[in-house]
Amino acid sequence: MTERDPNELKRANRTLLVKLGVVAAIMFGFGFLLVPFYEQICKATGLRDIDRPDKVQNTQVDAARSVRLELDANVNKLPWRFHPLTPIVTVHPGELAQVVYEVENTSERPMPVVFVIDPKLPKDVNTITLSYTFFEVEGNRS
Repeated sequence: MTERDPNELKRANRTLLVKLGVVAAIMFGFGFLLVPFYEQICKATGLRDIDRPDKVQNTQVDAARSVRLELDANVNKLPWRFHPLTPIVTVHPGELAQVVYEVENTSERPMPVVFVIDPKLPKDVNTITLSYTFFEVEGNRS
């Protein structure tokens, strides 16, 4: 085994330190640039626009056909009732529809749901069932 020159060892250590510093700087820069890159990906794909309502593209109402909506409402482990005011509604595709659900507990309050059936809905679909269920959220007691 040969002994290395102390100056050569210092130079090798310095070179290694510089290489590790460059790698650390590149990693930091990459992590720093991920934030705007992620924002651009989300803007392009619409991933973070869940709070923005969808745009209604086709406002043409297909009055020649109608779709039957069967409304279902359930509660899971809750001490009150939840039900639609009208259990069956008939709408035309493309028409703005509103159904109202009611919560019965200590204070009754209506809960409207507004939607549009896409006019591109396949012609063989005549019935749609909308089912809503309320679940208890653990740890959310006052």
